[in-house]
Amino acid sequence: MKKLSMLLVAGVCALLSSCSNEDIVESPVKVGDKEVAEVNTLDFIYKGKLYSSEFQYADADSSDIIVLDQEAAIVWKSLAKNASLAGFLHDDGVIEYFDSKEEQNEMITSIEEILTRTVAQTSLGFTSVTLNCFKDTGCKGKTVAYKIDSSNRWIYNRNDLSIDGMNDEISAFSIIGTTQNYAVSAEKVKSAFVDFYQHPDYQGEVLTVRLLPHDPVFVEKKLKGVKKPGGGNWNDKFSSLKMHCVISTGL
Repeated sequence: MKKLSMLLVAGVCALLSSCSNEDIVESPVKVGDKEVAEVNTLDFIYKGKLYSSEFQYADADSSDIIVLDQEAAIVWKSLAKNASLAGFLHDDGVIEYFDSKEEQNEMITSIEEILTRTVAQTSLGFTSVTLNCFKDTGCKGKTVAYKIDSSNRWIYNRNDLSIDGMNDEISAFSIIGTTQNYAVSAEKVKSAFVDFYQHPDYQGEVLTVRLLPHDPVFVEKKLKGVKKPGGGNWNDKFSSLKMHCVISTGL
């Protein structure tokens, strides 16, 4: 009986401990007199170096952030001063920043040359690539689609998204490619790029995304989560866009 009582007490203690752990809620962080969301992590690349820092939102109602790591904060603030900043959104969600679109293109050219040697020995390539732009977070709401394939020579430019009622209205997007196997020696579309510009006529800051045939789907459900060095995020910030593909000539 004594053993049974001890087991019951131990069971009750374990249950209380379990409930207590599940109910623990981390206290909100205070900035000034306001309570803000818990600490998050910001990762970005500049000049080939990866910076990682925790950050807090400036206040409960703001999308502006306070970068806590001193070195990362200095670089982040310097990036904010560049009106021609070019970002490359990698598959893992980390953005690599360049001082200009021209500098970014140099990086893209170098990696495409390496990719060409690899893809030329494979048979998979795109037959079409479609960009779906959504008005609401979560890939919901009004949707406008843009497509590139051989019929438009794998190039599409939209200098003013207000034509489609989407100027400063895009909160999420998906890029979806259809693929097929080609002869190894045949020409094939090996990669697709989408450039989102801050202003009409391809001006201002730019955010670039690349799609590859072996992983032909890229989805960004929440542009509110893609931070901008100038403050805020990329939600409702696109005003023009470009799409194009790179073709491998085969062996």
